[in-house]
Amino acid sequence: MSFQYQWLKAPIRWVKQKNLHITLLFIGQASDEEIGKMSEVIHEIARHHKPFSLELNKIQLQPNASQPNLLWARAEDNSAFSNLYKDLEHTLREEKLYFPNTASPRKQIPHITLGRIQKWQWKQIEIEERPEIDQSFSLKIPVNEIALFESKLHRQGPEHFILETAKLNSR
Repeated sequence: MSFQYQWLKAPIRWVKQKNLHITLLFIGQASDEEIGKMSEVIHEIARHHKPFSLELNKIQLQPNASQPNLLWARAEDNSAFSNLYKDLEHTLREEKLYFPNTASPRKQIPHITLGRIQKWQWKQIEIEERPEIDQSFSLKIPVNEIALFESKLHRQGPEHFILETAKLNSR
């Protein structure tokens, strides 16, 4: 990830390349039985959606530059992504497998988390000395499957393990 060199001195804990992914939904804790049901759901949802591409176009701090938590590679709005998100979110709610903090579905912004800001170090940097991170770029990535991940938290950051994948319907 060559863009890291631009911000070597920034207090960012970079996500390992093998852990880079686009999150549709964050589920939280789930039992083995719930994971089995989720696996069935993602296979069913995948059959109703075709592969598509996302155009990553901006690297920026989130939720904002003054109090950032994350560094994102953000994608342009994409109707195929939005439809996949809505379908998955709705089905998992109906199956009582997803309990978001909000009563109604929210718009999901397609993105890849590139790093986590080390807040206490960020706050130590004078405001005018903080790196400006808001860069345009262009990278098209194919989306051809849904994966169900398990995350294990470690001091160095989370590590993700694929539990199940379902190919999107290419017909």
